[in-house]
Amino acid sequence: MLFAWADAQTNFRKIATPQRLTERTDQIAAGGDNTHIEIDSRDEVGLLAQRFNNMVDAIEQKNSELRNYSETLEQQVAERTEDLSRANSVLKYKERSLANAQRIARLGSWEWDLVNDRFSGSDELYRIFGITGLPGGRDCLLERLHPDDRPI
Repeated sequence: MLFAWADAQTNFRKIATPQRLTERTDQIAAGGDNTHIEIDSRDEVGLLAQRFNNMVDAIEQKNSELRNYSETLEQQVAERTEDLSRANSVLKYKERSLANAQRIARLGSWEWDLVNDRFSGSDELYRIFGITGLPGGRDCLLERLHPDDRPI
């Protein structure tokens, strides 16, 4: 009977390690700590536990690399966002300056997208012609031009 008890203790020890491996695997899969498992033996189960610990080390290394990449990316996004904000401020300033210069000179500007046949004009152009937009597109503007200034 003593032999059976000793054999049961040996089997329990071998079974306990795979159970701990399973529990730790589930914890890691659920986002838990990447901690090592204690190795109790040098047999196949002990080798499996050692490989598990190697896997935990590799996961931690990759997680560390991902954190570093994430921090670098966040810093780059912040820098580029600041650059875009400054560029946007400069662009708005230049748009206001152009509009002011057009108002002072009583000179309007226009753009015609030939590919999409879209026409747009500056606020001053609309003020000069006394309209609030070009509902008829470029034809609306062409109708307001002096006949000598119209295309042939």
